[in-house]
Amino acid sequence: MVQGLQVQVEGDGVDGIFVVGKNATVRSDPPTLTDAEKDAKKLRWKQKLQNMRCVVAPMVDQSELAFRMMMRQHGADLCFSPMIHAQLFVKDLTYRRSALSSCPSDRPLIVQFCANEPHMLLTACLLVEDICDGVDLNLGCPQLIAKRGHYGAYLEEDLDLVCEMVSLVHSHCRVPLSCKIRILDEIGKTVNYARALEKAGACMLTVHGRTRQQRGASTGLADWNAIRIVKRAISIPLLANGSIQMPDDVERCLKMTGANAVMSAEGVLSNPLLFEGRHEPNWVVAREYLQYALQYKAGVSSIRAHLFRICHHRSEPTKISSPSLTQIHAVANEPLFMDVVLNESLLEYSDLREKMSYVCTQREFHEILNEIEDRVNDVLNMKDLDPHGDTFGLSKTRACAPCPPYLPHWICKPYFRPLRDDSILSNSAYRERRRAELDALAEQTGLSRRQIRKREKRRDFISFHSYVKEESYIIRILPFQIGDRKERSKKQSYPKCVRCSLPASQGCIFLFCKNCCRYKTTHERLDCKGKALNLINYA
Repeated sequence: MVQGLQVQVEGDGVDGIFVVGKNATVRSDPPTLTDAEKDAKKLRWKQKLQNMRCVVAPMVDQSELAFRMMMRQHGADLCFSPMIHAQLFVKDLTYRRSALSSCPSDRPLIVQFCANEPHMLLTACLLVEDICDGVDLNLGCPQLIAKRGHYGAYLEEDLDLVCEMVSLVHSHCRVPLSCKIRILDEIGKTVNYARALEKAGACMLTVHGRTRQQRGASTGLADWNAIRIVKRAISIPLLANGSIQMPDDVERCLKMTGANAVMSAEGVLSNPLLFEGRHEPNWVVAREYLQYALQYKAGVSSIRAHLFRICHHRSEPTKISSPSLTQIHAVANEPLFMDVVLNESLLEYSDLREKMSYVCTQREFHEILNEIEDRVNDVLNMKDLDPHGDTFGLSKTRACAPCPPYLPHWICKPYFRPLRDDSILSNSAYRERRRAELDALAEQTGLSRRQIRKREKRRDFISFHSYVKEESYIIRILPFQIGDRKERSKKQSYPKCVRCSLPASQGCIFLFCKNCCRYKTTHERLDCKGKALNLINYA
């Protein structure tokens, strides 16, 4: 139970914004829930999920209050807060204020934490249990910062610690705890992981159908079949996450996985109308978001990130044939379609893209959106087309295929990463050879590839290659590298000041250092080309 919970109202009216105040504290010995209370907590959450279908994922700096409130108006049944660092939330009052804000109508809401210390996680959960419907433990973040901080997906090897955190929160927190995980390399390990979390007290699981290695350029498609297997192995509710990009994906994922609901992150960032199955011009959606951002006091960084996601997209032709392509080409002929859709992309508006990166006010953001609309209308007026009309068959193609159809660039749509084909070798032979060399050195020395690169950058080849046993490799690489190191280690000599021992200024005609030159020219009223002030002419 929170003692002294301070609710700071930052808005007017019923929907005022509030945060967890700096004076909020928790008991050092929170009461333990009875078994009946724990079971009732799980049952209440399972009943709540029966009416939920679409969930907004936790996204750092992008599932803030303004975006959550907008998504609630466009089909979202449940929203997650951005990932919050539990230790910082407990100890850093400034971080606590900026990391989480909410309002009375921001429900149902689950607050997500990342943590690796049980009591710190419990304290953070107790601080928010009065302003949310549930808390979540992030066990799925694949970023390298999570690896350095030992949280997220990099806790999967430390199952005892994870179960201890889940059990402690489940025993003392009045709101249900859920866990968000990624699939492991083997489906059997994933099932065992999910069962262990359920046994420890998790009331719900969110399963992202990718491994922690699938990130960035190697993201790929989510494995819905793995999610289906996990769902059948547990008895608690499950949310399916991953590859929810088009409106039809929601129903297909629910049917294929048997999940209680689906969660989307990138899909709703690019098209906030995804859950409603709608496609609108990006300036229309962006203006609506700006209204919510103004009402709920979103930060400039969050506003800029959302506008980039909504507007900053290039239409690329898909290489996968689908019914949607046939329907579109039946409405618009090929030359007209290619001219209007592909030639005018927001990525071509370099001036607007650059301006978006530094503007800070609502007026400036609206000016950019107005300019986008004007440029699109100018192009379409030349073709006698209506940007709000159904020229490209959006009403027929919105849910026809899992792959993206030829949608115009001004229409909100998801971003699809290019699929990586591991069967095709890299175009750069050097990169392949370099990767093989680094792998060989890593195996011989026990160092990571990152450490090897660092040592090479420092030109510390003698100490580095002393680990390497293959003398031929040392003889081949050391001679010119050692010479190069000696050349780089030579210090450049500078002429000394004739008045003191400091290096002389390169622009001084008297060969004085900067201070001596200033003294000489000031007292003797002389000019020096290295000085900006011309004393003689000034006099």
